[in-house]
Amino acid sequence: MITIGVLNKIVTPKCHIRCWFGPSGSRVAGERFYSLLPPKSKLHSRTADEHLSGGNNFLVLKPQQTGMLNPRPTPSYFKNVPQKLSVLHGVEMETSYQIPHSGAKNTKKRKSGQKSFDVLEEIESQRATLMVYKSSVSKEQVMKSIYDLKPADSALEMSKKRYEQLRNSLTEAYSVQQLNQYCKKYYHYSPRIPKKQLVTLILDEFWQCKVNESIEETEDLIVEHVIDIQKRDMHLLLMTDNGKILQNLARLGATITVAVVENKLVVRATKPIIRYVEVSIAKILENIKSEIISLIDFRKEYCDVNSEHKVLSLSELTTLIQKEGGVYFEELVNENRKGIFKVSALAERKLLNSKNLLLWAMDYKPQTTQDRLLYRMHHNAIYTKYPVSNKEWFDWTTKSKMWYRIQTEEPRGSFKVPDSPSSPSDITLPDQILTTIYDFIMKVEPSSVAKVKNAFNPFKGISISLGQVLTNSSDSKYIFQPQMQKFSSDIEKLPLYHGLEDDNDLFAVDHHDYLVQLKFVPKLSAFDFKFNIPPIELWFSLDDFDNIRKETIRCVLHNEERSFLLQTPDIPFDYKITMDKTSELIPLEQADILQWIKTYQPGLNDYLDNLTIKFGALMGKKLVLPPEMSIKLELEDGTSATVDYQFITMYHRRVLNLKYKDKYLVHHNTVNGGKLGGSYEQLYFACEELPEENDLKQFIIDVMEVS
Repeated sequence: MITIGVLNKIVTPKCHIRCWFGPSGSRVAGERFYSLLPPKSKLHSRTADEHLSGGNNFLVLKPQQTGMLNPRPTPSYFKNVPQKLSVLHGVEMETSYQIPHSGAKNTKKRKSGQKSFDVLEEIESQRATLMVYKSSVSKEQVMKSIYDLKPADSALEMSKKRYEQLRNSLTEAYSVQQLNQYCKKYYHYSPRIPKKQLVTLILDEFWQCKVNESIEETEDLIVEHVIDIQKRDMHLLLMTDNGKILQNLARLGATITVAVVENKLVVRATKPIIRYVEVSIAKILENIKSEIISLIDFRKEYCDVNSEHKVLSLSELTTLIQKEGGVYFEELVNENRKGIFKVSALAERKLLNSKNLLLWAMDYKPQTTQDRLLYRMHHNAIYTKYPVSNKEWFDWTTKSKMWYRIQTEEPRGSFKVPDSPSSPSDITLPDQILTTIYDFIMKVEPSSVAKVKNAFNPFKGISISLGQVLTNSSDSKYIFQPQMQKFSSDIEKLPLYHGLEDDNDLFAVDHHDYLVQLKFVPKLSAFDFKFNIPPIELWFSLDDFDNIRKETIRCVLHNEERSFLLQTPDIPFDYKITMDKTSELIPLEQADILQWIKTYQPGLNDYLDNLTIKFGALMGKKLVLPPEMSIKLELEDGTSATVDYQFITMYHRRVLNLKYKDKYLVHHNTVNGGKLGGSYEQLYFACEELPEENDLKQFIIDVMEVS
């Protein structure tokens, strides 16, 4: 058991792609997806060993029911393992807390022969809390605390003093009503006898405790020992892997009280366990690794040169990274330089991860411009902010915040049907709003990103993504979350974009594309912080064994992105209309891509040599993601340099290409970024060519017809 608090007072808590290839080889606009397949190609299709046979009588089955098309599993790297909140999540460090006992997971039965000693949970603090503040403690918590007093099977024989220690704990810490409730819950027996006899019944009959005169009292009694540690060490023990270190030590049979303010660990256990806990903590703390870093220099290196003030403050950055990364930031006093921190962690790997989280938190997107508009169909409708409950959609930077979507509300007790549309097809946007959208996304402004001369295949496209515009409680911040909670029947009926060569292919072939997307941000010092350099994404297709095919690499430069967010609270989702400008670092028409990279981009070639992404179990799972790659860039003003790009994150994408109204490409995109990147299903539409004003307006109208 672990308890967090202060020495003089322990409080028990309540339980409470933008381009891809079109049908004729032309590139089509979309949102951050780059198909690696030639037109009508099935390089990544899975064909069953047997095909459906013809006949006059047949039974129509779903693809999964045929047994011929098994769903392709998500690589384990991206699976969202249920995460426990950090021990100190959502509370202030200066306050006193307790963490419930982290003993055996099975609360109904203890394993026989378990190597553990009995623990009297919170002998003093629990007793005082339950007696003085009995009304604030739940019944379940009381039952659990009594249950946790029971010795393990291996410790049922005990010394006389140990037996009396247990008797005193039950007698003084609990009322007769609480002891009766415990007997009824765990032993289905509700005796009506005096408290003294009831305690004897629990010890002798239910717990089967026996006094053994040969057991030495010094090795049997629960004693208390105080361990003094530094504030840094206290933080790392509590925050690393959600407090797993102390939880594991508590499972040995120790009650660990954490006095946060005093930086002390109070261990209650038998002497052998106390010695083991003390030595273990000392050995663990010997593994602490530290590094000096200037957050001001770091922020300058990876922030938009025109809007560094928009980045989080140093205190916000350190707080965010400490909670997620399990590291400790200690600001060093330096009269000549500000923002110097000593970063410490219990492993070298966690130091590297903290740098990666810092890069992510900088949110380097100088090419992005956004605007939004809230369109209400009816002025007399009631609109309310509804909180988003599923945090698995968000990445780690937004997951900790509370987000809301504005939706229509029908007052309780009202018999009047609200005068608001029930489907997108009922909405008709005024031409004035359509013109506003067109003017914004097609507006020509001085580029905020330096133009790269040695880039190829410039592309400009339009896409519309369905999702949700979410705001914080004060409407000061907003994000677009492309999660679709439910797809309409209209989408399910859409045909495949490339059609079917054979009717049997619908059952025997997997028509999804499986891709991996790697994101990178540049070091701006390569050009003396004079320009914003476009971020880069690497895209690869996966083979049938879920391993990347390096010859399918696409290296995409993001030059400009203008997005208009249209909030439509009268229907279940909102819209994001985006104009993208991208270019390729590797010419698309190259036959031997890897040889071209070796000749013209040796830094990228070295990165590919060191890169290993193997998700498939058959070929042996292996993941090697080098943190940095070097790219040769030449700008249009004639300057050139080798830029170091830092890896941020990786996404796995499962994409199905559909056709809408015989002219629009529709992507049903399942995106998985693991525990840090979040996971969601995305649906967006794209034009084959950049539309004129009237064509764009019609494009928006057509997409809004999807119900």
